[in-house]
Amino acid sequence: MTYEKMLEIFRETVKKADMEDSVSVGHFKNEYADIMVSQCIDKPEYLAIQGKDLIPVTAIRNILFSYGEDKYYYHYGLTTLQFIIVLPNDAQLLLEFGECGPGIVVCLNEEEVSDEKPNDFKSALVKINESIALPVEQESFFYSLLSCFYYDGGGKDTDQHECEVIREELYRLVDKSENKELLFQLANTALRNYVYEDNDDLDVIRVFKMIKEQGLVDDFKAFIKNDNIDSDGNIPVTGYYMSLIAKGLEILQSL
Repeated sequence: MTYEKMLEIFRETVKKADMEDSVSVGHFKNEYADIMVSQCIDKPEYLAIQGKDLIPVTAIRNILFSYGEDKYYYHYGLTTLQFIIVLPNDAQLLLEFGECGPGIVVCLNEEEVSDEKPNDFKSALVKINESIALPVEQESFFYSLLSCFYYDGGGKDTDQHECEVIREELYRLVDKSENKELLFQLANTALRNYVYEDNDDLDVIRVFKMIKEQGLVDDFKAFIKNDNIDSDGNIPVTGYYMSLIAKGLEILQSL
């Protein structure tokens, strides 16, 4: 997940909960807010609460939410908005907002540790970052390799043998990862190159077969839609988008 998408989810949810006057959400890196993105030089982007770094943004698998008063599963009293940050290895981070301000709970190995106990919380935060470190590093490596196939990044002009070596590593990383977004990003890039650049270095049929075999066709369609949605939340009815989705559907139907 990109930090822009993460902040967008937080902003939309805060608005739905009618808490814009009490919970601020940053728009840019290092813009101080209740919910923000922090990044130091040569460091990854972190989800932060009021300037306190929590976890790398790239570790986030999903963001669930609930709002309203007196929910039995809230950890803190007077909470009116809860976010559940889903992370690798069944870890979670709970963010709660209400009259008592932000509260944070680390959930790892069926244990919950809140920031009400500062020392225990710091230790738990270290453990949760250690537990997600390898998946995060692997995904960072994946995106670095995938950028070799962005058209203006040299994918079309790269030596054929190098392309094959990098492609096979990308598929290996996708196979090992529980994060299906990597599979969808690989397929989306392969499809774009195939449609717009007449380039099949990523083997679009191969990756689409993986999607179909894993029963993820509908999820991939949703991913393409969200990747192309405009700022008003509408699907652009343009030749660019229609060519992309038409070719993708044609390939899927042929398998």
